[in-house]
Amino acid sequence: MEDVPQPADEPYQPDDRVRVYLAEDDPDAEHHGHVCVVEERISDSLGDETVAPPTATPTD
Repeated sequence: MEDVPQPADEPYQPDDRVRVYLAEDDPDAEHHGHVCVVEERISDSLGDETVAPPTATPTD
């Protein structure tokens, strides 16, 4: 798995393996460091909260 800058230059695609990076004070911080496979891509912006369920499957 390559080291991709955060946020990524290009959107992730289904079947991409990604590592989750979150701050300690993020409500979802329990997922920091997990490696996942993207199952679905949805539109989102970094400034808005996503209300959709997670769309990646942990592989670690």
